[in-house]
Amino acid sequence: MKIKQTSFLLFIMVLGLSSCYYDVEEELYPTGSSCDTSNVSFAKDIYPVFNSNCNLSGCHNSASNQAGFSFEGYDNLKKNIENTAVLGSIKHLAGFSQMPQSRSKLSSCTILKIEQWKNNGAPNN
Repeated sequence: MKIKQTSFLLFIMVLGLSSCYYDVEEELYPTGSSCDTSNVSFAKDIYPVFNSNCNLSGCHNSASNQAGFSFEGYDNLKKNIENTAVLGSIKHLAGFSQMPQSRSKLSSCTILKIEQWKNNGAPNN
């Protein structure tokens, strides 16, 4: 009888302790986005990202041209952004090589800007 009471008391304590955790929804799932995609510019927003993350020696510059992709210059980037593999890779979607390789995933805001630029027709602005 004593073992059952002790077990029951221990169960109630564990249950009570685990239920005292409070998440702040706003911290876990921020709703206010500080990502402005209204005036995405190739020169200001897009090319610097590809230049510092993709146009590296041994990666996707004109000399290396890994996997047939060169992101050096506007013409190459515009041509290649239409390929679904580019966005699939930078978004780390299943079935695509995660890019940039051996580096952290690009920020959500950066990815949104790239998508918006592509959706706007990939202008040279």
